[in-house]
Amino acid sequence: ETLQDDQIELLKTFAAQAALAVANARAHAATDLALRKQVDQLATLESIGLEMNATLDPKELFEAILKHAVRITNATQGNLAIFEPEQRALRIVAKRIDPDSTPTLKTGAIFNINDGAPGIAYQTGKLCNIADATKDPNHTNWFNRQTRSLLSVPISRQDSVLGVITVENSKSSAFNPEHEKFLAQLAAQAAVAITNARLYQQLETRLHEQSLLFTASTHIASTLDSDAIAMAIAESISIALESDGAKVSRWDPEQNTLSI
Repeated sequence: ETLQDDQIELLKTFAAQAALAVANARAHAATDLALRKQVDQLATLESIGLEMNATLDPKELFEAILKHAVRITNATQGNLAIFEPEQRALRIVAKRIDPDSTPTLKTGAIFNINDGAPGIAYQTGKLCNIADATKDPNHTNWFNRQTRSLLSVPISRQDSVLGVITVENSKSSAFNPEHEKFLAQLAAQAAVAITNARLYQQLETRLHEQSLLFTASTHIASTLDSDAIAMAIAESISIALESDGAKVSRWDPEQNTLSI
């Protein structure tokens, strides 16, 4: 039986409504997925933040930051470098290596702030994403020979770059904008945690110095014997500087000599 024109139009209307309903359902599902993913990311960042703020030990803190950076980006390896003002260089303080690769960089290694992706990230204060290191003229092979993709993100605090997080992958174009955003958020948390750890270390150092000064003053004030005073001073200096020993010399103006 042939459909009438009005029936055909009715079917077209139903089809249009069905298409609209399917499109709305897909959009809702995509939005729901995006929101759920964002909530998961925020929960992950909160968990990471709590872990980082739970320690004031620099070594533990650096390892925790890098562990999450490698995990979040599905990197094969990575490293964390801290800026050393006196040397004007970046020093590797933590690294994670692919067991199947040949490492070319050791913890404690120093490299120029003008070289490679980490250098670019430090100098510009912006992330540097190299899709294929073998084809990038600005790439300096401080890392593994198998490395293709590199993503370096600066750890910045109050317009000052404290260091750089770098993740690597043996595949080209491994790091997408989502990785960039997530790693930038991690770097922001890392900057706060590193600053807090440094402030705590400075406070501990000051308290230690005050304690040594008080102890030295007490020993010196407890005697009038010059040899005993010199011994107390030498001992306090040795402890304060964590040296193997110290000596105090007496100046003899008549002989123009120093004697211990």
